[in-house]
Amino acid sequence: AIGPMAGTPHVAAALGVPYLCILPAVRPEGWELQFPVRGVSGNCDSRWLYPQHIFAYPEERPAAFPFTRAQVREQIIHPSEREHTTPGQISHVLTKYLLARQYQPSRIVEVGVRYGYAAAAFLLACPSAEYTGHDIICLGKGSNGGLGDGVNTFPAVRDLLARLAPEASVTLHHLNTQAMP
Repeated sequence: AIGPMAGTPHVAAALGVPYLCILPAVRPEGWELQFPVRGVSGNCDSRWLYPQHIFAYPEERPAAFPFTRAQVREQIIHPSEREHTTPGQISHVLTKYLLARQYQPSRIVEVGVRYGYAAAAFLLACPSAEYTGHDIICLGKGSNGGLGDGVNTFPAVRDLLARLAPEASVTLHHLNTQAMP
């Protein structure tokens, strides 16, 4: 499998296939660090490279990003998770925004929507993109980030995306991608 640093390595790992992470030759505006030797959270294991390991969220908002760190927590993070949100999670939102802003995809497919943080970041950067998200209704502890049994995050995701990217084309599917052949 070949792709960017995001959820895609998880799919490759679940299928037991080798994975090559593609990093852009030209860093999008707002990325301050060189690709990785050491990330902001410590030494990076190149087999499991995540955006928040590389990029620190600056105190001031970077080029064209519409929110400060506090505003990301208040405007994007679900109320049930705000109190425990880490700087790395906020950095992850910024990184997704910068990737989408740089490449301006016309279609975005996400496996593992959770509460829609990445979806919001993608659609803030390119609101005309068609977004399709797949996730399960949480079936047990550990699934969907440990949200618990029977948690359907899609109503919260729809509200978030309608507020932040009202013109976006959004499709959400309940689908257990790990059970697919």
